[in-house]
Formats: sequence, structure tokens, C-alpha cells
Amino acid sequence: MERSGRIRYSVFRQERLPLDEVLYKIGLRLARIKYVRHAIDDRAGLSEFRKPPTLRILIGMLLIAGSLAMCWPVIVALAGGVAIYFHKPLLALIGGPLYVLSHLCFIAGMTLCGEKYSRIFVRWATRCGVEKLLSFGVKDQRPEAEP
Repeated sequence: MERSGRIRYSVFRQERLPLDEVLYKIGLRLARIKYVRHAIDDRAGLSEFRKPPTLRILIGMLLIAGSLAMCWPVIVALAGGVAIYFHKPLLALIGGPLYVLSHLCFIAGMTLCGEKYSRIFVRWATRCGVEKLLSFGVKDQRPEAEP
């Protein structure tokens, strides 16, 4: 170390931060899992989303969108707002059955189209996440330019 307080490097120095080392070890541990190894080896991607959707997928997405459109306005505006406006808290009970119907629509939609696309997305996210964790392994620090 020089007197100016700067560290002088003659060769590239490998530096590991404690957090980086922990993240790297987590990545190594996850990479041992069969599902993760297959996702990394197969280079899991999102190319399946480029194909045109089937009728089953379209119906499922329509049910999911319908459940969302049915659910939130009913609960917030009708059930809560109307009950407060008229000072009759029992009106809030109207939202309960509509919420259950909305939830059933959502479950039906996810059953029709959610499984396939969820598996593809989770597999891709697993590969990307573990590869990111493994990238914390060793970092090269380049020397600063001297004035």
C-alpha cells in the first residue's frame, strides 16, 4: 500500500465479497438438484410462447380475464362503497358470493391454460436464477488508471 492510501495492483486481483461467496455456494447447492440441472443443460427458454395458442389456452385466458374483471370492481366498489354510502354493512355480504364465483372462474382458467405456461416460465426462471447465482463465483478487479 502506498502512502496516498491507494492500493496498487501489478496483476489482476481476484476479490470475493462474503455475500458473493454465500450466493455462489447457494447456486452450487441448487445446481445439484436434478430439475435445475435439466433446465440448465437444456437451456430452458420461453420459445413456447411464440407458438399460436390453442382453443383450450384461449378459453382459459378468457376465464382468467373474466374472473379479474368480475372480482375487483365488485368487491371494492359494490360491496364496500355501497355499504358505506347507505350505512348498511349487510350490503357488503353481496361481494362474498360474487368473489367465490370469480375465484372458481380463475381456478378453471388456470386449470385450462395455467399449468403448461407456468411450467415453462418456472423452468426458465429457475435456469436464469441459478445461472445468476453461479455468476457470483469469482470477480476480477481491474487496476485503476494511475494519474
